[in-house]
Amino acid sequence: MSYKDYERQLNEMYENIYCNESCGNRCEHWEKCKPNEPEKPVKFYFDRVKVGKEYGTIYPKILFSGLEGKHDNKENYRITEISNPSKDATNSHYIGVRYVLSYLLSNLLGEKPPINASIEELSNDRFVEYLKHFCLTNIYKCAFGQPSQSRGLTHTKSMRDECYKIFLKEIDILHPEIIVIQAATDVPIKLWKSMIKSYGNKEELLKGDGQKNNTSAFRLYYEDGTPFYCIWTYHGSGRPHNKGKVFGDNNIEYIENELNPVLDEVIIQFLKDK
Repeated sequence: MSYKDYERQLNEMYENIYCNESCGNRCEHWEKCKPNEPEKPVKFYFDRVKVGKEYGTIYPKILFSGLEGKHDNKENYRITEISNPSKDATNSHYIGVRYVLSYLLSNLLGEKPPINASIEELSNDRFVEYLKHFCLTNIYKCAFGQPSQSRGLTHTKSMRDECYKIFLKEIDILHPEIIVIQAATDVPIKLWKSMIKSYGNKEELLKGDGQKNNTSAFRLYYEDGTPFYCIWTYHGSGRPHNKGKVFGDNNIEYIENELNPVLDEVIIQFLKDK
């Protein structure tokens, strides 16, 4: 499919969910999801996936997900359109995205992978070009907290019960061959159970300890039997081994000993199954 095809299908899906006339043109779960405490205002709501302009033109199709996004338009907190992944963002989560994306695509395309996760290395023109070829989404589609707050945002029970279902709809439309979920905590318990049930009905561990909040890789299957891979890694601002930020402080120990071996196994299996 072309970018326009993905954009059209995604927008149709979002319009059905986010523009429910019986709920005042809002998601039907809005009132249950948003906290009623004044110290937890709306940061943004009704998030939509960011789609690379050339998603799907080189293999594999890769979808990344964090917990919730970042929205800077203070005049309109409602997200109303599909956008493209940033070419220059350098926050710790996005550095993690850029490193994993560059490592995967470089190896799968027979090119030299990044030697570290520094922003200087990832600013290489080739790695920046890769940012046109992936999608970025979030498990939670609304964010509640103070405008300056970036951690510890509220996830209500309704959000944990409902938001991940939109994430699964995004998967069904984008049909990624590799999904990378970068989150350490606060992942909805029902998410992984629903993914297993929806995609192959079995948990096939490829590499890692199998703990979703650590670093592990699994093989799942679409309805037609086509395999795809799900990688769980730390969020880029997490702190494994008390070494500081995973990617922001260029944690070589984590990258070389835990992350890269998991990515290498996915690369091997992807090429074997292709």
